[in-house]
This record gives sequence, structure tokens and C-alpha cells, in this order.
Amino acid sequence: MELEHIKRQYRGKVENGHVTLSGELEWHYQKEAAIKAVTNLIGVKGVDNNIVIDSRLSPPINKEIIQRALKNHVEIDTVSITVEVSRNEVTLEGAVDSRYQKELAEKITWKAPGVRDIKNNLKVIQEHAEKTLDVFYKMTH
Repeated sequence: MELEHIKRQYRGKVENGHVTLSGELEWHYQKEAAIKAVTNLIGVKGVDNNIVIDSRLSPPINKEIIQRALKNHVEIDTVSITVEVSRNEVTLEGAVDSRYQKELAEKITWKAPGVRDIKNNLKVIQEHAEKTLDVFYKMTH
């Protein structure tokens, strides 16, 4: 079980029903799993997630992997998205059709090895959504 593996790499401190998580993990999904594991426990009133993603534990970020993952996702139009990498930080720039697509692009990016931080500068633009709908309409009619 994944949680068994990651519980040795982070720590939890409980005080008056408030849990503080700390430590270092390799992947963002592990950080999310740690908070999910304690959030719904009986007696937990709140959780501070101070776990950091330690990129030294993983290989350098491969920009092409992120671009390919975004391009291969059917719900994201990547024509207006650019990906920039600086050390262990990824910056997403451009325009998307919806808040959902903006959040989805970030979630996909977190799955890449080595990502420690993401600057999601994608803008939700209604005009962009209308152009996408026009293209879709022309394809289907």
C-alpha cells in the first residue's frame, strides 16, 4: 500500500485535534494522500500540510513529458498553452476555456517527476472558449 511507504517519510503532530504534517516526499500525489489519510479521522478538527516536495529525490523535470501529457488529454486544448521549466519549477502560460481546464492542466503537471512548484498563469478567456466551440461545431457538422 502506497501510504505504508510514504508514512515513513513524513511526520504528524497532533495538538487539541489539530494535525500538523511535515517532512519531505518525492511526489505531489503523496502529499495529497498524506492529507487525505488524516483529514477524515475522528477527532481531527484541522490539518496543516507542511510537507514539501523534495526534488532531490527525483530526476530533473522533462518538459516534453509535461507537454505530451497535456496534449494527450482530451479535455484540454493545448494550442494556447506553453510550458516553461526552471530548475524544479514549472510555469504554465497561455489561455484555456474554463477554470476546470486550468485546474486540470495543473493536476496533470504535478504528476511529472521532479516538480516542486507550479506557477499556473493560465488565463480563462471566454473568447478562447467561443473559438473552440466554433472549431468543434465545424468538425461535427
